[in-house]
Amino acid sequence: MSNTDELGPIDYVAVGFPDGKVGAQVMRRLLDLVDQGVVGVLDIEFLSKTSDGVVAIVASDVATDDGTSLAEFEGASSGLLDADDLARLGSDLAVGAVAVVIVIENLWMMSLVRSWRDNGAVLLGDGGLSADDVVAALDSTEPGE
Repeated sequence: MSNTDELGPIDYVAVGFPDGKVGAQVMRRLLDLVDQGVVGVLDIEFLSKTSDGVVAIVASDVATDDGTSLAEFEGASSGLLDADDLARLGSDLAVGAVAVVIVIENLWMMSLVRSWRDNGAVLLGDGGLSADDVVAALDSTEPGE
């Protein structure tokens, strides 16, 4: 896409699987969201940590809990995640665990933005909030804390 105004909000999530097996149902749910046009996958990386502490990309070596192939996700790489990002995100992994790092475009938002634009609105900005920041803000507003 040549016009960044035509992109939905971009988010990422990193999820660890301590037993080293990615939940097949979880990955099928991601594919369902892609098929429904809710999200677009810009980048997906499967990580593990070697016995000497190095975080490595292991896409073709990852197993699911039911043996489902993850080949559909190979090649989904936008370049938004660099080696430093992946090393930081995988730093807390235990040896033998696997992490999935996903960068998504929130496509569901685009119909709302288009509707606003059709009615004269101008997009002034967008961005994400970390879950930790949201929890901290909510906790600070609770009475007696």
